[in-house]
Amino acid sequence: MRIFNLIAILFLTVLSAHTTAAKGLDISDMKRAVVVVETDVSQGSGVLLESSGIIVTNLHVIEDAADISIRIHTNERYDDVSVIDFDETKDIALLKIEGFDLPTVKLGNSNAVKSGQDVFAIGTPLGYEQTVSRGIVSAIRMMDGGFKTIQTDAAISPGSSGGGLFNDSAELIAVLAAYRTDGQNLNFAIPINYVRGMMGQPVKYSEAEFTKLSLQTPSFGAATARTSDLNKLVKWTQELSDEFEEFRVTTMGDDSFVVSIDELDIFIKLFDSLLWITMPFGDADDYTKAQLARLLKLSSSISYAYLSLDENDISVAYELDVSGSTYGAFRTGILAVIQGSITLSEDSIIGTSSTGSNTERKLGISKNNDSTGLRYVEPASLGIEIGFRAFFWDVEERLGGVGFAAKRGNRPRASVFVEQVGDFEITTTEGLEFVLSNYLESNDDVDELSIVSRGTRDVQSTSAAWAKYTGLLKGIKVYWYSTVLTFHGHLVTIHTRSGKPDWDSMEETTVEFLSNARLKL
Repeated sequence: MRIFNLIAILFLTVLSAHTTAAKGLDISDMKRAVVVVETDVSQGSGVLLESSGIIVTNLHVIEDAADISIRIHTNERYDDVSVIDFDETKDIALLKIEGFDLPTVKLGNSNAVKSGQDVFAIGTPLGYEQTVSRGIVSAIRMMDGGFKTIQTDAAISPGSSGGGLFNDSAELIAVLAAYRTDGQNLNFAIPINYVRGMMGQPVKYSEAEFTKLSLQTPSFGAATARTSDLNKLVKWTQELSDEFEEFRVTTMGDDSFVVSIDELDIFIKLFDSLLWITMPFGDADDYTKAQLARLLKLSSSISYAYLSLDENDISVAYELDVSGSTYGAFRTGILAVIQGSITLSEDSIIGTSSTGSNTERKLGISKNNDSTGLRYVEPASLGIEIGFRAFFWDVEERLGGVGFAAKRGNRPRASVFVEQVGDFEITTTEGLEFVLSNYLESNDDVDELSIVSRGTRDVQSTSAAWAKYTGLLKGIKVYWYSTVLTFHGHLVTIHTRSGKPDWDSMEETTVEFLSNARLKL
């Protein structure tokens, strides 16, 4: 069978090249512009449209790929491939490689294509590069997906997908797309004018970003399958459950889900390709005009999510186009809705939250078993030592605690306190708010406190509560990140403070000190 395929392909190549030459048409430039699109799962064809490295191919050639590369006529390989844009319904993808002075084709006008005119196809079937086959345009057909295709009897074989269909003026008029295995010479190509409309855009996706999209093109010519969006959404909810043990996902219907965490419910519903993520916040009638105005003002501080009013129901919402998005964007939406609800609920950090406490669980902090180069201080002389790198930190005893200031760089300030508490146990809400209220009451100059986010984590196998919050210190906005835990019968609190929302740096400082906490030997 493989020998037959080889003979057939070589015969078509020789025959079509002879026929084309007989008409005086030089196709050598067009053949050089046809490239091989190689992935870790398949191989297809592509056509260079611009000398800077813009290539058109079929989306199905690259949709399941984890790695994409382009091989041009000289056998040079380009491994850095970006995606400018794609169309799932029409099965088109526009790629970009970092090229210069590459061979290109001349674009025709696919609206001028007529049935019966001569055409020839160039692709790389079964890996045989720049294979040419000749035929005619059999028909122009409208597909169920709402776009035209050019039907041709020019031979298209596996691996030719993404190659070019040319007219007898050597102009690219269509992109080879599909063939019917249940009928002879039933081959289809996508008119080039659809591709023209996608050109001139900046790159939308790096190769890594594209390969995470989990795209599923429909059967060629069919309307984009709604099931592909639903399948993607089901996969996302499973990933969410795997990543966050506290999240419980319940299916409410074919296109609806509920994500629950403690007593919080986040509702997810798919409208065509648009995903709506929302958390109910309350009835507008329960608020005064002043309170509603306050909520609206606070909503401007929410990242990604927004405040929604549907009839009389207030909710925090987030919208997402499923077809062109990743799990990362879905995850961001879920967390943004949670954070938004907390931000609106907690105008002050002091007081009981109505939204639940375990809103976000961070990774645990393990004990640092290598104390090389560390100095230790013992706040309040109560037997708990905190290790730190003396090269980076200045230390100052203060009010039963220890203050740390960076000797160099722009590290956030930190304060560590140790208190004797006996049988006292922290809970995520009461313990955290009790400790923070005492701490903040000692800072008379702090005003307009506002929670950003909060949650729990394990520190050296001990449960801890943390909160991120902001306030005005003598009129200047300041950012705090505080963690509270019961450590060997002592209450240990670390506060980091910064003049900007550098949460990652504050997190690193927190981890550094808590991983070096130990009982005094």
